Amino acid sequence: MSIKKYSLKKSGGTYLSDHFQVKEFASAGQGKTYSDTVLIDTALVKLLEKVYKHFNCSSIIISSGYRTSAHDIAVGGSGSGYHVKGQAADFCCYDKNKKAIPSSKVVLYLEDIKCYGIGFRCGGSDVYTHADTRAESAKWWGDESKNFLDISQINSSKSFYTYLGVKKTATTTKTSTTTTAPKKKTMSISDAGVDGIKFYEGLSLVACKALPTEEYLTIGYGHYGADVKPGQTITKKGALELLKNDLKDYVAGVNKALKVGVTQNQFDALVSFAYNCGIYGLQSSDLISYLNKGEIFKAAAEFPLWRKSGGAIIAGLQNRRARELKLFMKGETFALTDKMNVRKSASTGAAVVKTIKSGTKVKVTDVSVSYSPSQIDIWCKCSSGWICFKQGDAFFAK
Repeated sequence: MSIKKYSLKKSGGTYLSDHFQVKEFASAGQGKTYSDTVLIDTALVKLLEKVYKHFNCSSIIISSGYRTSAHDIAVGGSGSGYHVKGQAADFCCYDKNKKAIPSSKVVLYLEDIKCYGIGFRCGGSDVYTHADTRAESAKWWGDESKNFLDISQINSSKSFYTYLGVKKTATTTKTSTTTTAPKKKTMSISDAGVDGIKFYEGLSLVACKALPTEEYLTIGYGHYGADVKPGQTITKKGALELLKNDLKDYVAGVNKALKVGVTQNQFDALVSFAYNCGIYGLQSSDLISYLNKGEIFKAAAEFPLWRKSGGAIIAGLQNRRARELKLFMKGETFALTDKMNVRKSASTGAAVVKTIKSGTKVKVTDVSVSYSPSQIDIWCKCSSGWICFKQGDAFFAK
């Protein structure tokens, strides 16, 4: 057991692991933050990562992590339990189809991995579960919907398998939806995707240097390389044929880089990115790494970072990344990881329409990127207004 102390203000956006940030464990609720201090047991984070991997989650929403004594008492606790020590979390798991996984499956897996603090139906909900990192000598396996009684006190059960009347098999705790995520298939760029690249690249019928920092000349719709010679010319028809021929390699490269299924919009955005930044640039990027792990928003947030050439920010690249990001995210649904304000426009100064709670699922209809010398912010539009999904290094959706 290793309890670490964090500052919510200074380190709230810090990732403790691949999927969890400090702020998700903060002592907060019902619009109130009880303390800037956040205590977190590293073993608890590791346990949650095991759950995440086992169920192939799209996200895990933590409704309560660390609590101050006052916070714990305010929600009905003793003021000195495992939440107060930073050793407990109440959470809901979502599968790859973004459906909540029943607590009845989660508690069985927690039992399998020898977790000794398990609360079935946390808060009385069929999809929320409590887990803590207590020692075996203090074991508690309870049903929170029945006044927190230990299952042994309810029907003499010594196992959740017995308590729930479930036969243990190799696939008992696997969700039926873990294999229904989009399967990887060979894809082609759409006509709209080709038109987007034509728009981004522009048409040059004479060989030119698109940027002073580039080594080779460019011709047509962004064809670039040692084969383009000074003074070389091309027809519009020839430029289109050259583009379609070039795209074959980029489409193949994107298909090779992908290990998961993506939408047509996402594939088109990736091909556009690769056509501009290179196949190796995509294949070696954090963008494709996050995407292949199912972390769609973290992958999306990588697009705006690729806006430099020769170490300088290029306005054209910045605009192109913003367009690709919008295409990549449009129509996707994400879960908020914090209580967020919905605003009339994509600005922290815009009027607040309403406030929505952590865990709310939001379908993206539009995207806006805000750049400043020190940070990049990403705003997403939903049916009721604009929400800040990323502010600097802090993420508020996954």
